[in-house]
Amino acid sequence: MAQTYQATARREGAWWIIAIPELGAVTQARNVREIETMAQGLVTALLDLDSAARVDVTLELPEAAGKAWREAERLQRQAEADSRRAAGLRRSAVRSLLGDHRLTQADASALLGISHQRVQQLAKSK
Repeated sequence: MAQTYQATARREGAWWIIAIPELGAVTQARNVREIETMAQGLVTALLDLDSAARVDVTLELPEAAGKAWREAERLQRQAEADSRRAAGLRRSAVRSLLGDHRLTQADASALLGISHQRVQQLAKSK
């Protein structure tokens, strides 16, 4: 099985700089679509291979963009967790009104400001 070479690509000015540390080699590409081809071509040429080399390319985010992206992902996970908790609390409130307080669905609907169909959905959901 042919060896796979690891490459990293980062944006510098108008170019993508592609480094293959294992070979101490660097090349460049104009856009993301060219990166893998340029990396393969570099390895193939340096090692005088008969066929295209296998290269695994990792794109590096600029630091500020990476930081913003990671924070956005953290906030998204938190929002999803908060949403699941809110849904559970809504179900609990409806069940309490219908069960503990013996309200009708229509009364619970009026108190909560939602349709009686939504009250019924919340009462039945898990």
